[in-house]
Amino acid sequence: MMKIKYVAPSVALMLFTSLPMQAKASVFGNPYMGVSLAWDHMGGKSYGSLTNFEGTKITFTDGRHLSSNRLNGYFFIGTSYDLPSFPLFISPEFQIGQGSVKSQLRNTVNDPNLHFGGGVYVQRSLDPKLSRELNTSFVLRVGSKIIESGRFYGLVGIDVSRFKYTYNFENVDIIEGAILGAQPITKKKWKTAPVFGVGIEKDIAKVRVGLEGRIALYGPIKTFRARMIDGDTESVSTKIKPYVSSVMLRLSYPLN
Repeated sequence: MMKIKYVAPSVALMLFTSLPMQAKASVFGNPYMGVSLAWDHMGGKSYGSLTNFEGTKITFTDGRHLSSNRLNGYFFIGTSYDLPSFPLFISPEFQIGQGSVKSQLRNTVNDPNLHFGGGVYVQRSLDPKLSRELNTSFVLRVGSKIIESGRFYGLVGIDVSRFKYTYNFENVDIIEGAILGAQPITKKKWKTAPVFGVGIEKDIAKVRVGLEGRIALYGPIKTFRARMIDGDTESVSTKIKPYVSSVMLRLSYPLN
């Protein structure tokens, strides 16, 4: 994963620095701007455990899959260069959008050391929730013409997104064997990820219409929280490793 994380930006930088030598015409190339409508899917794996006041480890999730979908809009701006030595084009592009997508897991597990009268175990829960609140990316698209006024390309680059991760840390009454509400624990973090994709586009009159698929593979978001309960300690440890894949309908317009 670490190799992939650094290879994608390195390839993008190498291709970008080759532009002055390969591109023809204006140094600004063929600038364009546009909007896209994307079906975003957030997946990945969630891990979470509680070490209770008796030192017993309670596992809530051990690689349980996230799954959430949402329709989002994005704005992008870039430019395109034709390479004179090859039948190819290269296009650096920046994209930004809210990119909002949320996923929550519901989970309850019996606590073997906490029970009501009659031996009924109390159920503990974390209910972790992950939200992506903002998304930006910089990519390089490289491709060639496949039909008249139509192009196919692959892309590689880096994604930078803002995530919010929340779970519940329950307050317990050891003597009564009861849950007395819960304290929400929140962690906000910017995460970078390599992004890869492919796309196809076609000129129609003065606009360009395209269809693109891409995926961003984020590193893990980890948390640990401990606190005292009636002289004993309870702690929660979590890890969540997300990815976001997107299918985008794109519409762009030349600026020159």
